[in-house]
Amino acid sequence: MQIFKQVPNVDFLGQRKFWLSLSLGLSILIFVWPLVGHVWSPAKPNWGVDFAGGSEMQVQFTGPVDPVRIRKTLDAGGIADTNVQQFGEAQNHEFLVRVRQASLFTNQVFEKEEAPKLRAALPGLKPGKAGISYNADQGDQVTVRAGAGTTLTKAEVGEDFAKAGFHVQDVRVITQGTVYSVLLKGVSDKVERSLSAAFPKLKPATGTFIRKVDTVGASVGHELKIAAIKALLLSIALILLYIGFRFDFAFATGAVVALLHDAIIVTGYYLLSHAELNTDTIAAVLTVVGYSVNDTVIIYDRIRENLQKHKGRDLVRVMNESINETLSRTIITHFTVLLSLMGLLIFTVGTLREFAFAMVVGVITGTYSSVYIASPITIWISDVMKARKERLGGSGPAKPRLSDGGGKQRRAAGAKA
Repeated sequence: MQIFKQVPNVDFLGQRKFWLSLSLGLSILIFVWPLVGHVWSPAKPNWGVDFAGGSEMQVQFTGPVDPVRIRKTLDAGGIADTNVQQFGEAQNHEFLVRVRQASLFTNQVFEKEEAPKLRAALPGLKPGKAGISYNADQGDQVTVRAGAGTTLTKAEVGEDFAKAGFHVQDVRVITQGTVYSVLLKGVSDKVERSLSAAFPKLKPATGTFIRKVDTVGASVGHELKIAAIKALLLSIALILLYIGFRFDFAFATGAVVALLHDAIIVTGYYLLSHAELNTDTIAAVLTVVGYSVNDTVIIYDRIRENLQKHKGRDLVRVMNESINETLSRTIITHFTVLLSLMGLLIFTVGTLREFAFAMVVGVITGTYSSVYIASPITIWISDVMKARKERLGGSGPAKPRLSDGGGKQRRAAGAKA
């Protein structure tokens, strides 16, 4: 399907140095934004529960509630830095509450403020961490060990923890009389108690506001973050190998630089908008990378065909002609994708809407990079290789140029030999 009566003749690559410089400047700005962005907006990336650790709860009320009031209620209940978003249809009165706490206490806070309360309530424990041990990454679980000559019972441990102000969920016997593991009611229970006190008439018939809880520890969140970065880099490396085998080094490098550009720009959207960085972000970046490389390969295929058809023609001219010839396909495809994303932007909320925004940014930058990043980088590498060959004075075996037909010409020469 063509939307032009004849092939356009737009000089896309005439100002390629300007567009490359602009893209380089934007990429550098995104890298330094966490250092200087505090002048206009919060400087630190808004890491989500997936990467920073914390708890995500789905809560439901029986009537309308202002999300701001929920946030203030939790803040007053000692649960700081919460994010509250409407979930699903408005008439369901459901919300997603994200809390940057996977456990009630950090290790430092527990050791400084909570451990002394327990020692006062349970005399006779071993000194130091041997007597009371707690690790926030392992959840709200406290292990107590009786000292020499002291015997504890399960009932006594539970009662003494309650006297110290802790809400106990269960007491487990590790060694009868001496070692016990006490499971505390965690962040979700604290949220439930705060909501119950503030909205007693809006509690569902189930007797609880909280319908679902997901918790990620800080160390697990850090591992997820590293794994996500590795997945992104591995996907780009595999694309480099694929295009390198299908075309040649100059083409592959241009494509990978374009993909890195797209990934940086989409990440920049999350930084500048202060949207939450989570596993959905990685999904958006990987989707954009896959979408962008598809568009780039379409243009590269046409360039390779035209290089074979017009041997000896200037590479810049061939690339311009190829981009113009695929312009109708590019416009139709991207317009269709943008129409689909408009539906998500209009009818969704929360992280799904942020995902749709990121995809819109990615589709636009992916189209741009296929033309103004991938092709100019390929031209630049071709010029560098040509200049290097001229400096060597043409000594040694001649290497085929892109304008001589690329990878297929090399294979054809090898077959004749």
